Amino acid sequence: MKKDLILVTIIMLTFVAILNGIDSVAFAVSKKGNVKLSRNEQLYDVQKGDDFFNGDEIETKIQSYAAVKFADESSIIKLFPNSLLNINVEQDGSNYNKKSVLKLGEIWAKVEKGKGKFEIETSSTVVSVKGTNFLLKQTDSGATQLFTFEGEVSLTNKIDGESTLVTQGQMGESTGEGPIVISNIDPDMIEKSVSDYINEKIEPIEKTEPQQEPSEPQGQQAPQPTPAPELEEPEMEEETES
Repeated sequence: MKKDLILVTIIMLTFVAILNGIDSVAFAVSKKGNVKLSRNEQLYDVQKGDDFFNGDEIETKIQSYAAVKFADESSIIKLFPNSLLNINVEQDGSNYNKKSVLKLGEIWAKVEKGKGKFEIETSSTVVSVKGTNFLLKQTDSGATQLFTFEGEVSLTNKIDGESTLVTQGQMGESTGEGPIVISNIDPDMIEKSVSDYINEKIEPIEKTEPQQEPSEPQGQQAPQPTPAPELEEPEMEEETES
């Protein structure tokens, strides 16, 4: 009996050590409202300071918002209401290549130069940047809208491979094939609440442990936060396009 207890204790300590050895690739620096994390087919509430791992999906519900900073401190993403982002980072030497997927909604990103590749994939396009800040939106129809506020962003169709640069002050729009439409940014196309979130200052977070190198995509070993209670989503009236 005593031997069995010792064996169980050793197994538990080994499991804890494995969990502690898993490296996060990003963390939550701000959140408002109802923000969820999907990991290993489980759903959790996101809190400020929570770590994210490869394969994690962050979802902002109605009237909710989240800001995520990557572990190398080089880039930050803000998710606006009704958005879904899959986090993915690959290590290339000392660089962290970010290759996340925007499955739904709208995000803003600020990226520093010289800190590895930064890509965001939508259902129709791939957006690649080296150092800039931009707003990216996937419409309900599957089209992609890109607003470049600084520098330049490469917008590439996933279907036919057409690619173009969308420079500062321009908007690019594409369905994934055919010509990418370029125009000047119309401020009226950006909702005021989105502009407010973009301009909102974020209080710095002091992590208790140094950020480490990103790991391989996580399976069942990824540490699990507190499960989210089941909440009924409020009904939302359908918006009519103007």
